[in-house]
Amino acid sequence: MSFLGLVLGSIPHWLQFIEERGGIKVLDPRKFPSLYEWTQKFAETPLQLKERMPKKDDLINYFRTSQISA
Repeated sequence: MSFLGLVLGSIPHWLQFIEERGGIKVLDPRKFPSLYEWTQKFAETPLQLKERMPKKDDLINYFRTSQISA
């Protein structure tokens, strides 16, 4: 796995968070089948890096609790 692969591999993780938080679909498997397939393969890669990435639910809870009330 190259350095660029590791950097780009973190993007789908954040896209999932954005999709759930914003209620929008960013990475559509019908429009971008190759990119979607690559992200799924990367997510299945057994890396120690994957263990250190924040869980999607933890990100959502963090942003929910850290929002400033207007």
